[in-house]
Amino acid sequence: MSNENTVITVIILGHELVFHPTETAYNQFLNEAARKPNVMGVLREYIQKIIAPESREDLKEIIRRPGVAGKLVELVNDEYAPDIEAFIKR
Repeated sequence: MSNENTVITVIILGHELVFHPTETAYNQFLNEAARKPNVMGVLREYIQKIIAPESREDLKEIIRRPGVAGKLVELVNDEYAPDIEAFIKR
């Protein structure tokens, strides 16, 4: 996992959005997504929690579009916590 100073910039729908994901926010997102039935609410809360202040207004404008919150979470988390190759040695 990345450090607490991670900056991820996403260009979406003509807007440049800056995110600052943290291990705490990421773990809270995973825990809430596993517990709560309203997954879209969890996605929106997480993405709004990690957005940089200078990008908040742009996010408010585009997050109302269907699928945007999910796509942003996917892009940011793929960069922040990428898949690693692991296997069991027998």
